[in-house]
Amino acid sequence: MISKCQGINNLVLDFELPGLEVLPVDDQTLASIGKRCGRLSRLNSEGCLNVATGGVEAVIVNCKELKVMNLRWCNNVSVDVVAWLVLSRPSLRKITLPCASLLTANQRNFFLRHGCLVCQG
Repeated sequence: MISKCQGINNLVLDFELPGLEVLPVDDQTLASIGKRCGRLSRLNSEGCLNVATGGVEAVIVNCKELKVMNLRWCNNVSVDVVAWLVLSRPSLRKITLPCASLLTANQRNFFLRHGCLVCQG
């Protein structure tokens, strides 16, 4: 696990990683991993300050088996994208939001009805 990975600027992957299950990264790398690691099931980006909405969206589009996403302290990820995340990736079961994000009870219940527990960071 790479924790608090603000110093990582780029990770070049010139190979497939079909068995990869857990890998926390920065935003630029996240898009590359999303394209190459379609079987990613858990994403832990806690403390990765360079993770932003664009990288998260790339993972959601490409990682069909993603179940758990931890975005705690990824304050460049907008809470406005959470509904899209839940509706776009039915396999998602748990999302931990950035710490500054606030959800209403109605929003939490909506996500639960779609099978995803969305936790405050």
